[in-house]
Amino acid sequence: MTAIVGILNKHGIAVAADSAETIGNGIKIYNKANKIFNLSKYHPVGAAVYGNASFSNLIPWDIIFKLYRERIGKLCLPKIEDYVNNFISFIEERSYFTETKELENVLCNNILSYFNEYIIINRLGHGQRIGIDLRGLPVVLNEIKKEVENAPIIDSIKEVTKESFVASISGALKQIKHILAQNKYDYKTIESILLDVLYLSFTRKENIHGYSGIAIFGYGQDEIYPCLYRLKIYGVICGKLKWYLEEACKVTNKNNGFVRPMAQSDVMVTLLSGIEPKLQQLIVQLTAQVIKENIKQIASIAGKTNKTLAKDISAIDIQPTLNLFNAELNSMIQNNHVAPLINTIAILQKEDLAEVAENLIYLTSLIRRITPDQESVGGPIDVALLSKGDGFIWIKRKHYFEETLNKNYFGKYYIDTDSGKEANNE
Repeated sequence: MTAIVGILNKHGIAVAADSAETIGNGIKIYNKANKIFNLSKYHPVGAAVYGNASFSNLIPWDIIFKLYRERIGKLCLPKIEDYVNNFISFIEERSYFTETKELENVLCNNILSYFNEYIIINRLGHGQRIGIDLRGLPVVLNEIKKEVENAPIIDSIKEVTKESFVASISGALKQIKHILAQNKYDYKTIESILLDVLYLSFTRKENIHGYSGIAIFGYGQDEIYPCLYRLKIYGVICGKLKWYLEEACKVTNKNNGFVRPMAQSDVMVTLLSGIEPKLQQLIVQLTAQVIKENIKQIASIAGKTNKTLAKDISAIDIQPTLNLFNAELNSMIQNNHVAPLINTIAILQKEDLAEVAENLIYLTSLIRRITPDQESVGGPIDVALLSKGDGFIWIKRKHYFEETLNKNYFGKYYIDTDSGKEANNE
């Protein structure tokens, strides 16, 4: 797992990340992962990765970032948004760095995982792995279809038709037929609804499937204030890259401060808002229970003299009241906790931005260490600081080698690719 945070104001942007990397469904954790990268040797543009550390579970993102850095060389684009689009084009132009067959195999594996883990075990079996009665499968599939059919369409794959999608997952469908046949279930009875569910789930903005979170940040040539763009990249479907822009943070004269936790954000959100997110949900749920109990008691009293009135009271829709309560609670959090903190962030010097970012990651790691939760945040903390004048500066960075023994590495890194001379990095 991962904890990353970006803190922006007019002076610059600080990005900090831990080094924990979880593999084998959380069985093993290593504290050596690199999650922050500079996308240019010459300009203040960086990237960070969280979630899946490899593109389509195949190519590590650090390789892709370094290939892209070689590709753009000294090129300086007007805006960070242009770097985002240029980076996506680079991935597409390189044919996703692998063979089409391998990408189809990844998609089929994802389809099988979705069918077995989510549809059968989680939805139909309610978390059980044995003794699942498949007779309720049509009902579950119809429920899922209603949930996903109104989800937003992802523009990057809007041209993918249901027919082409079904053709690309033929291998997965054969295995699903085999699984159902072993359980003496007729695949034909659910074929139509199953294909609808799979197509909608994999071509809409659904967060059930694994994805790579990519943050691209810094300054374009024409930008005097920093920006941070967060992307979600899922993989390739029918030759199209499935991705979308999740958020764009742009410092302006009106919005002059941002704190953006990424991946494991619960501790940082608690510090920002003054309340733990799960606790806030419990408060709303408890409020709903209290309102329902009060309505029940009032209806009981009214029923002694007027049964029609009691029926009307019992039928009261409490959702508008809950919506109002939640809105007022969020407004209180925003005004009393978030806004004052962001106002302070907005005036910090860039050195302070780096210190705040590092300590937010440290606190997340500390909470994971002193609670029963898995220590999925930890290891050395890398901190990068970008500003318009000074460019990309490492405040803290781990190396897998001894720096004094590898001066040739740093010399080669700053070689001017055009002239062959050492680049001026001042």
